[in-house]
Amino acid sequence: NAVYSLRDAGVIVVAACGNDATNIDVNPTYPASYPLDNVVSVAATANDDTLATFSNYGATSVHLAAPGVNIRSTFVATDSFYFTDSGTSYSAPYVAGAFALMLAEYPGETYQQIINRVLSATDPLPSLAGKCVTGGRLNLRKALTPIRLTASAAAAQGPFELHLTATTNLACVIQISTNLVSWSPIFTNTTSSAGTFDYTDSQSTKLTWRFYRAVSSP
Repeated sequence: NAVYSLRDAGVIVVAACGNDATNIDVNPTYPASYPLDNVVSVAATANDDTLATFSNYGATSVHLAAPGVNIRSTFVATDSFYFTDSGTSYSAPYVAGAFALMLAEYPGETYQQIINRVLSATDPLPSLAGKCVTGGRLNLRKALTPIRLTASAAAAQGPFELHLTATTNLACVIQISTNLVSWSPIFTNTTSSAGTFDYTDSQSTKLTWRFYRAVSSP
């Protein structure tokens, strides 16, 4: 109920998936296994970008991985104590921090859009194929890549040709408006390995005034 209430409030819950080398699709662990769209479950990768030997995994229950081996951080012993340790509990804060930065950069987006940005921007790793939803490790730089939309007329009085650029493999929606207040989706697609896709609006020749924008898809 608590996690569901957080979902209603638009709060993202980042959960370590556990350190038992277990498939949590088969043996769930909580809160990582809650089937709610505000829960993001995180596995751990080692220094060589392989799945950590201790990390849990799950093709449908774990969303992505982040570094979790030999992480040096603060520790509870004293206010100035540092400690090196491993675990998915070290991986989850990397993802939580990434979401915090994404929310600061894109304050107008929903939690679903922010999650989609981060999950769409992971770096695919062979060691994570079939081990998590994205098959990839966190990449904040790619996630922060802005969505840009440019338009030009194909010919005199011809339809607008729209060119979208963003990070790779990001689901995006092109929306239209006639008043900059009410927006309606006209096209949804996923960016290519180059981070782009194109769309020709055949209806643009029938209207005297039309605005476009692009957002990430929830």
